[in-house]
Amino acid sequence: MVSRKADRATRLAQTLPLEALPRPAYFRAYRITAGTLVEPHVHDWCQFAFARRGIMHVRVSNSTMIVPPQYGMWLPVNTRHSVWAPEDVDLESIYISDPAIIAAIARCRVVLVSDLVRAFIHHVCTVVREDYDEAGKDGMKVQVLLDLLGDLPDAPLNLPLPEDTKLLYVCEQIQANPSNTLGAGEWAKELNISDRTLARHFLKQTGMTFHNWKQRLRLLRSLEMLKDGTSVTAVALDLGYSSTSAFIFAFRSLFGCPPKQFYATDRTDRIV
Repeated sequence: MVSRKADRATRLAQTLPLEALPRPAYFRAYRITAGTLVEPHVHDWCQFAFARRGIMHVRVSNSTMIVPPQYGMWLPVNTRHSVWAPEDVDLESIYISDPAIIAAIARCRVVLVSDLVRAFIHHVCTVVREDYDEAGKDGMKVQVLLDLLGDLPDAPLNLPLPEDTKLLYVCEQIQANPSNTLGAGEWAKELNISDRTLARHFLKQTGMTFHNWKQRLRLLRSLEMLKDGTSVTAVALDLGYSSTSAFIFAFRSLFGCPPKQFYATDRTDRIV
């Protein structure tokens, strides 16, 4: 749940504080309106965030993660993060203080949420009381859901950012214009460093090659454009692909399906 702090083009919001959870798992369902930035904050427990509707951008340290509706995100305890909602987001969050789960969630992860788990999350967020009987039927439901959440597979929806200011500048320029055609060699020349130096430091700081990082940025950006109803051909051209077929091939390689099928609610073949 968020409280409004300002009403302007980008609305700032702060989370409503909780001193302690009433149960080992606590559920919240609320809407974050389009154009809202939930300011950086931390929780004393781990969080599973799931958007039934809308895409969220979650910024954690030196990484940005795009979370579409079919996906959820694990945030470890005391992880400082912010949330940007480019469109209305119907968020369903689960805060968890169970020591075993806290110990198991050691890093931020975007995961693929199955239809069963999606329905289960909605049920507990809208039906189960916050002071549920841990030994009763609702307590059993919650435990089953927590077990299912722990088994969800990872998805390739994070975009790590380098710490080096020069490399970060390059990334910010590409983020501002994903169709930018400059290659690693041309950026290295602009930064007055060698190609090998740029490649070595970029891989060390992001865990990805420059080419793969740029490719993932474009594909993550395409998710928002497709969600807005932009045609596959227009997305391909706007993001700088040489052809529609090149974009479809890259999209399928990362997500396991063609672009037109990504937001299909009955899909069972998503790649992770």
